[in-house]
Amino acid sequence: MIDMGIWHSFDFDTAEFVAEMSSYMITRKGGVEKRRLPIDVRIAFAIRAGLIEMCLGFVQQFGSDESFINDTFLSIFDYIKRIFKSVHEVSLHKKPAKAIRHKREDIEKELKCLEKEEVVTKNPKCKELLDMARSILNLNGSYCCRCSKSLSRTEVKLCHGCGCMAYCSKACQKEDWLNGHKLTCCKSHTDETSGQFQGRVLPETLPVCPRIAAKFKELEINMNMIQLKLLLDNSETILSQAKALDLHLSDCVVSLDLRYCPPTIGVKKYTHWFDTPEEKRGFDETRSKENITCIYFSHVFFNGESDEDDGTIPVFQIQKLYPSEWLMKQSKSVISTCVVSLSPSKSSVASPAAVDSLSEHKRLHNIQMNKARWFPRSYGGYF
Repeated sequence: MIDMGIWHSFDFDTAEFVAEMSSYMITRKGGVEKRRLPIDVRIAFAIRAGLIEMCLGFVQQFGSDESFINDTFLSIFDYIKRIFKSVHEVSLHKKPAKAIRHKREDIEKELKCLEKEEVVTKNPKCKELLDMARSILNLNGSYCCRCSKSLSRTEVKLCHGCGCMAYCSKACQKEDWLNGHKLTCCKSHTDETSGQFQGRVLPETLPVCPRIAAKFKELEINMNMIQLKLLLDNSETILSQAKALDLHLSDCVVSLDLRYCPPTIGVKKYTHWFDTPEEKRGFDETRSKENITCIYFSHVFFNGESDEDDGTIPVFQIQKLYPSEWLMKQSKSVISTCVVSLSPSKSSVASPAAVDSLSEHKRLHNIQMNKARWFPRSYGGYF
């Protein structure tokens, strides 16, 4: 079907038929056979066959067509949007993530060509589809959980304790350990320690099935690797929302909801985030006045359908803490400079303010390294 869409969809009707059937086949309700593949596996096969490039090709060919969008019934725009939404929902799962990495260069090339075409970018609906495709790529990648350095799959080093935090080097792993990971490594979330907890909040327990548990852990690792990058990429939005609410960043809870494509970002005061007095009191008593609390949400798909009895899709929730000064004292460009400067293989030109900030960062980093000279192997000490 995808080959037909790529090589033989020269007219609008054929393209619309292919888009409709493709969306039907990969979505959760697609297929009637009892032994159909799980949704993440179906989408992974479709991505490797060229699903995303096919959809982008339809946008380029038929985006200016009057029938591309139809208000009375489903159109090719709606089918492509449904496809991108389904891909986005499972893009952090193991097999779709590998498929996107495999096709990343081809997708990136096609996307850049479309972003240069004014006919496409001036059309709001076409621009919406391009933003969705860009969001799928932004969620895919391997980055250090401490410095956000881009990593190849062979460069990823996991925490020895929990096996869910990824780093580029022992230096970053030690720094993250001394700055909070040692308090929560291999530990579960509780209301009494919610202000200092970093890790998985929901679901509370791992699946019993070994195959599903392995999928679960891969999803957690992939989410952890993109969290800091998402925070820095959206720093301007977070700062503007916090300023509008007249809140210090340490009093904010930032939610990044990956269940939507593109992800949604919200900022609330921590007293408005928690429902019960026990949760508010536990967070207030244990929270740090120097960190910003970030909560990430995603869907969990294991069996191809919803995994709850009531038909809802389980939610995956992770909480992370980052120094608020990374966003509060530095503009987005300076933040990028600081992050890149942590990697010795890259160089950049920093402003005087950034140089002072970097000097202080290096001084604190050296102090922490001296304290960690006899750093224990237990609880994630070494890789």
